[in-house]
Amino acid sequence: MRKSEEIQKPIPAYIWGLVVFALILVCVAIASAMDYIKLELKLDALAITAIPLFIVTIIELARTHRLQTAELVRSHISEFLSNDQLNGAFHELIYRYSDEIWRKVKSSLPGNVSRDDIKTRTPEKKQEVWKGLELLNAERALGTRFYDPDFFQGSTEEQHLDAVLHYFDVLAYNYRRGLISLRDIRGVSGYHLAVIGSREVIQYYLAQNKAFWDNLPYKTRIGAEPPFENLRLLLAAIKRFNQIKTGVSLTGEST
Repeated sequence: MRKSEEIQKPIPAYIWGLVVFALILVCVAIASAMDYIKLELKLDALAITAIPLFIVTIIELARTHRLQTAELVRSHISEFLSNDQLNGAFHELIYRYSDEIWRKVKSSLPGNVSRDDIKTRTPEKKQEVWKGLELLNAERALGTRFYDPDFFQGSTEEQHLDAVLHYFDVLAYNYRRGLISLRDIRGVSGYHLAVIGSREVIQYYLAQNKAFWDNLPYKTRIGAEPPFENLRLLLAAIKRFNQIKTGVSLTGEST
């Protein structure tokens, strides 16, 4: 994993408490061994009360940390499910966009349009691509049409798809900062992320998006990350986690 892709994990408060407590004990033990201080080997009422209170405080901090993590993930997916536009865009532009349909879309590209030549992606050429998909989109309304990621810029479909990806990119950002764990994310949003990560058209779009960004001045001049970078890292982490969990190697063979 490159340095820019490292997951930043802040240390929870209860861990800090344990570390500080351990350091204090070590320092006191060293000071006592070197005769800097003298310890009275007896416990008064205050010490007897303080020890269990400290333990209870650490347990409560750990519990609060877990509850905050769970609430962050739960509220994120709850807002998504209650947003008809986002939820609808997910189902129409990702879930229903199967790999078979993506192959049909690619085969519908007009012969006079080059996918590899960015200069040919003019408004006129984009209209030709949409026209070639009219039969495939005969019963689909504007904003829900099957699209070609190389030629749908400026369309309602692009806006709706980006809104969904950005929404999950926010969740991925919190994961990348170490605020929520991969296990928590998989437990609540695993289904949606599995669909997003398994659709070939989405993988292609994310890869093309990153490749295009690398040629823009935003990266070279100010070092800005490409859109959906957090989401890409989260999807890769989920894939690795699932491969380890199910015992499946990168080649698809059982270990």
